[in-house]
Amino acid sequence: MDPSNKKRKSDENGISSAAFDGVFPDLTKDDITKIIDPFTRDQLADIVSSVATRSPDLLSAIRSIADRDTTQRKLFIRGLGWDTTTDGLRSLFSAYGDLDEAVVIMDKSTGKSKGYGFITFHHIDGALLALKEPSKKIDGRMTIHTAAFALPTFAMKELKAYCDAQVMAVHGTCDEGEKKYINASADAS
Repeated sequence: MDPSNKKRKSDENGISSAAFDGVFPDLTKDDITKIIDPFTRDQLADIVSSVATRSPDLLSAIRSIADRDTTQRKLFIRGLGWDTTTDGLRSLFSAYGDLDEAVVIMDKSTGKSKGYGFITFHHIDGALLALKEPSKKIDGRMTIHTAAFALPTFAMKELKAYCDAQVMAVHGTCDEGEKKYINASADAS
């Protein structure tokens, strides 16, 4: 059969082959939903991640949804030296992306670091990039950072107990700032 005859036949039916240049304008959002409904989560994730690397609009949409949850953008850093400051932490982690917040938990009576802190990135991709290197040398000490939301509940309880023990030894109680960060992270896990 003559291929040009097939083209004419589809054109006669109102379907132009030029209309299918990779885009199907007549498909609605509901139509697409029906097509992808039987797909597995892994298949959808594979498709979305593959297309997002080539589509700034899709990546922007994914980012805007992911960025709504601050717990996904927050890192817990442990092993900080006594001389580590919030500014030092901020300057180190800002290399991975814009920061909403950086804080080194300080002892009120000594003014020195208690050995841990938190970083909150403006975008989730900053946190993901920082997590690719889970340990860093900061002020001469090897530190470890993890996603704050990934800390299991028992780890948050251990952290709270550690905080209580450290602070109780110095001045008798955890301050409100420490409780805020620990409780927020514990609620997220």
